[in-house]
Amino acid sequence: MLVGQLSSSLLGKEWIIAKSYEMPNGDAAVEGWISTNLKDMEKDILEPEAFQGDTLSAYFQRGAPISSEHDTIGYPVGYLRKAVLVRDGAIIQAEDNPLYAKTDFLDFKPVGTGWYGLGTIDNPEAASNVRKGKVRSFSWIGKPISWVDLPDGGKHFKSQGAINPLLETTITAYPINQTAIMRVAKAHGINVEAGDPTRAEKTNPRKKTYSIPTQALMDLVMGQHQVQEITRSADDLYGVAQLEKLLEGKLHV
Repeated sequence: MLVGQLSSSLLGKEWIIAKSYEMPNGDAAVEGWISTNLKDMEKDILEPEAFQGDTLSAYFQRGAPISSEHDTIGYPVGYLRKAVLVRDGAIIQAEDNPLYAKTDFLDFKPVGTGWYGLGTIDNPEAASNVRKGKVRSFSWIGKPISWVDLPDGGKHFKSQGAINPLLETTITAYPINQTAIMRVAKAHGINVEAGDPTRAEKTNPRKKTYSIPTQALMDLVMGQHQVQEITRSADDLYGVAQLEKLLEGKLHV
């Protein structure tokens, strides 16, 4: 079992927004799992401890900004209000945004393992797209500093602070990609070489299979560990038609 260390590359992952709703002032609230410890399509496993300690707390001390589509030029479209790291239903770290009044989750259930968050989208255009269901995913980018290599080629990020720093969270309609990672790295002054193993597209970019948890949300995924496959093709680049059919009647917008 090999233990790796990486100093210049970045890692990006995404997850589906579990619940969104309109707030009295017109802003949109978004809530759901931002990361879980289910093995993803890249064969990686991220434990909540990878974000534990300074990783999550430092991000909240910076105001926990949320961007849209990994935009590193424009202003943030919102911010995380609250986040918890959860291990088998038990909260191992909780953070509240120090710039705003404390609030509680509306949809959190004490089951599962991962990073769960509640955010506010206060940019009118972004909030509207979230409420309409056009934007359905959380994504994050951070710097991996330690992991254990898995036999199948994946990486297991399990030690405390294995991802540090956490550079951003974003709301997105599109899968995380190498271009976004490189752009965020440049904006934060991190040198990412073109050959670094930061999840470059190695398959035909016009057809790729993504393993997407379906239940809207997490009782099925977190309790039974079932996934559905979404295939994107030339006619449906991001599997939107399949995803909408899969989530029909399950996604609360």
